[in-house]
Amino acid sequence: MDAKRKSVKIFYQFIPFFIIFFATAFLSFLNLGKFLDDHDPCQKAEIIVSLGGDHTGDRIKRAYELYRNGYSQSGKIIINPPSDAHAVKYLTEHNVTREHIVFMRHATNTVTELRFVKNFLLNHHMHKVIIVSDPPHLRRIRFLANSIEKFPKYGLQCTLIGSSPLWWNTDHWYRQGYALAFAFSEIVKFPIDYVKYAILERYGLLEPFREHCKPCLNRLRRVYKKIFMELWKIYL
Repeated sequence: MDAKRKSVKIFYQFIPFFIIFFATAFLSFLNLGKFLDDHDPCQKAEIIVSLGGDHTGDRIKRAYELYRNGYSQSGKIIINPPSDAHAVKYLTEHNVTREHIVFMRHATNTVTELRFVKNFLLNHHMHKVIIVSDPPHLRRIRFLANSIEKFPKYGLQCTLIGSSPLWWNTDHWYRQGYALAFAFSEIVKFPIDYVKYAILERYGLLEPFREHCKPCLNRLRRVYKKIFMELWKIYL
């Protein structure tokens, strides 16, 4: 009996900590949209970038809107045509000539896109860039630009502007299935990108790691895609 009373007493002592933990987790979940949607005020730059993965066309529409309003001082816009072939069509339909479109080469994810942008800016003696992507993508873009590609170290100023997709609401992001899936994807990719590029690539271990762990990585990709698709199906 004494042991039972002691256990109950210990349990009650920990109740405030459980309450604080779950309250913090709940509030963090509710505010995740504001954390991810890390956009900047619009200001002119030397060039505009529309990142790849623009499945709904919202990124190129927002990038073109800024372009049309004179936010690209060079008169140029960077896109990733292998990822978004529709972006070329959209721009040409809106009278943006090919000589004003810069095509990314060999850019297959956010880090390699930022790497292309950084090298382009440095090679053309530019210092300010507007990068357009979907709102929940912006926090990771800033993280990668600052910590992996070191934009500030090279004197590069990156202004992040969000698109306006129908599926995203910063305050109530969890009410739409695709927004849930996108937020999940971003949270997962934060540590993965850091380990992949800040550690493995830096010390020349990325390719050996990929080769050695290929079966395991393929299984993890399948699990990730399954979770993403299941979240996408949720509509609250």
